Amino acid sequence: MNYDYKQRTHNKIFKREKFIYKFCKTKKKYKVERDFYLLANKLLISNMPKLYYFSDKRFLLILENVGKQITPIYFRNNLEKIHKIYENIKNLSGYYQNDILSKNICIKNNNLFIIDFELANKNHRILNKKGEYRNEFYKMYY
Repeated sequence: MNYDYKQRTHNKIFKREKFIYKFCKTKKKYKVERDFYLLANKLLISNMPKLYYFSDKRFLLILENVGKQITPIYFRNNLEKIHKIYENIKNLSGYYQNDILSKNICIKNNNLFIIDFELANKNHRILNKKGEYRNEFYKMYY
């Protein structure tokens, strides 16, 4: 997998049947996400991908493939279920994911998984830079 991902503006993700190869753009976001997945693996948190391997040199995470992203309509119709999963992850880990969007939730075998923890921290960011709720999920529950 020779790919000059550092010259791109976003993370580069390669999807395979069983694994996701995520090359992170910045060291800071890589470390946040890596550390969160290590904690989640240790705590056996469900509804999020398992971390199988990481490379500090390449800012690479190899994660379990947890299916396809949900649609915005599915997101709106399942806010309560998504909120329960989000709260469970927060209660077990002490961290907020801070980027709940339909593109960051996958479905596999009728199970929902929250992905993309590069913004995870102990502070809850529910407002955008304009001071508005980030989306309907945050507006409804926080």
